[in-house]
Amino acid sequence: MKQIIVFLITFTTILISCKPEENNIVCNGVTEFSVLNMAFYDRDSTDLSAITVDTVLVIIDQDTLANATDANGVSFRLSPFEHEITFTTLLDSTDAVPTTLTFKYDYSSEFISNDCGYAHRFSLQEASIDNGDSIVINSKIVSVFENEEEHIHIFR
Repeated sequence: MKQIIVFLITFTTILISCKPEENNIVCNGVTEFSVLNMAFYDRDSTDLSAITVDTVLVIIDQDTLANATDANGVSFRLSPFEHEITFTTLLDSTDAVPTTLTFKYDYSSEFISNDCGYAHRFSLQEASIDNGDSIVINSKIVSVFENEEEHIHIFR
């Protein structure tokens, strides 16, 4: 009889401790990826004035990663298996020579909740461009929670 009582008390304790966690994060099967957002601005303007380029083509290892038409920016994903990535780009159809962009970043997994699991989190450390345009890291953190941020500003 004591064994049954001990078992019931242990079982009840386990059930109480396994209640779902209470937080404000709702996942609902979110399959969103972390994306790096680049935006284009006029270097000659006295304020932050967005410009539209007619074509943006981002290429790495013979594959097209991003292609935008009549856009003032482009978005793409970073690899969690690397800490540096170099893109060859045509930032505008009038560009005669492709531009090389290099991003250096750190990667970590960010625990969200028991329901959501982990998410990718990238921290931009350095950005460079080889065509004379200016490049600025506007927002260092790239994660699903910062997908609306403009992480990189390119001044043309």
